[in-house]
Amino acid sequence: MVTGFNETLAWRFGLIAADGKYLTAEKFGFKINASAAAMKPAQIWDMEGPVAGPPGHEAEDDWIYLRSYLNRYLGVDDGGNVSGDAEEKGEKNKFKFMPQDDGRLALMAHNGFFFGGTGEQLSAKSHGPGATALAPTDLWTIHLAMHPQVNLRNVRRSTYLHLTAGQDGANVKEAIPWGQDSMITLEFDYSSGKYALRMSNSKYLNENGKLSESRGPTALYTVVFLGTAVAFRGQGGKYLAGVADGRAECRQNKITKDELWKLEDSHPQATFVAVSKPDRAVVSIRSTLEVTANQDRDDITDKEIFQLEINKSTNRWAIRGANGKYFTSSKGSVIHADSEAKGDTEFFDIEWYGPQVALKANNGKYLTVKRNGALVAAGEDGSAPEARFIFDLINRPILVLRGPYGFIGVKGESLRLECNRSSYDVFKVTHKDGVYHLQGANGKWWKQDSDGFFTTNGDAALDFHFKLLRHTHVSICAPNGKLLKGEKNGSLTSSGTEVNQDTLWEY
Repeated sequence: MVTGFNETLAWRFGLIAADGKYLTAEKFGFKINASAAAMKPAQIWDMEGPVAGPPGHEAEDDWIYLRSYLNRYLGVDDGGNVSGDAEEKGEKNKFKFMPQDDGRLALMAHNGFFFGGTGEQLSAKSHGPGATALAPTDLWTIHLAMHPQVNLRNVRRSTYLHLTAGQDGANVKEAIPWGQDSMITLEFDYSSGKYALRMSNSKYLNENGKLSESRGPTALYTVVFLGTAVAFRGQGGKYLAGVADGRAECRQNKITKDELWKLEDSHPQATFVAVSKPDRAVVSIRSTLEVTANQDRDDITDKEIFQLEINKSTNRWAIRGANGKYFTSSKGSVIHADSEAKGDTEFFDIEWYGPQVALKANNGKYLTVKRNGALVAAGEDGSAPEARFIFDLINRPILVLRGPYGFIGVKGESLRLECNRSSYDVFKVTHKDGVYHLQGANGKWWKQDSDGFFTTNGDAALDFHFKLLRHTHVSICAPNGKLLKGEKNGSLTSSGTEVNQDTLWEY
């Protein structure tokens, strides 16, 4: 669903019961319990349908459905007994989200009773809407399961949360989430069930609008789910909003559209430098709607940054400029950045050559640079220097990586990296000329030990190359020329020889 500049993310989450255990869908008999200590695939639920909105903004149909990783729906029969085997959603699979003041949720089943309990003892038969107070076991904490790096769009302003120019706070003034300053990392605090908002400079946004190096109580927010939006409630009971001058802070203790935010997909954004023109070679739309490679590399503006949006069925890429328009090859061989929509002539194939790429247009020709700097789809050979561009991914200054077995995180004092963790570590990324360096929270670089495993205790940086191959997924090429590979037991090595689920990382 596109409501802002990018797609609004669909809700995926874990539900944590009163005793801290996750709601789980078991393969055997499709049984349902709340017994898992961590969120893995069996604990992740996809929400279908709208949820109740804030007062005055209720959805017409506020029933929702919860689908497990087994593609079966959570259900409750008329007697309140729980099941997880429905292949199609029906009346018994309907629930309503009912947000509570502390940020937790009550789930009302179709029979009018609240779904709750612990362990194997789950039902919807104890408390109904007439109850004077809900029991703790009727309440659930939501742990988001989407990738945590997003853009946050304010519903009232239709603008995005981003780092201020002075990097001393955040404001809600950016009409288009462009560059690294609009990338927000949501960090879940297990002890409180709350979230922190980590800005692109790795600092945390506090409820008073100021940034801090560490994640203290005033940087933790209760996430309140309202409609397809969320509100962030600070410890003082007030909600995050953009105030009169656009600065983001908590000002009032009620929710209006000013306090509502949409989570949107954060697409990759990059710069391209023409290899054939070492000087004034940055691809740009600064001076004309014709795409040119004629800007200095030390003078990068939004007009030299481009967003890549993949067609999931063809794996071809659309390239979008800061003007909101797409590159197109529809006007002959010269490439323009003036297309409103994505058709065949707005998609390009990307071929990867280490830190460099070649871009093939719909006519089968590669983009090259004319003497005047104009980009034209006229090249015959993607491996030729005149068809090569240095690719720098610029909107992931900090990085969270997730594979099929979990997140990449650091294991204790050994500092060994594991790829099957339910919680993640955030890594700092530096780059130059398409080469990326990864750094741990301890200030040390990624390193390989004598057994080939990665750690975060290196004194010198290793050179990595990124290849964007699928929607929100990247393969990472290590110094030995092989791909970063994860295994179910958590091992992380540079032993991948082909692109598959073990060598693709959600970023």
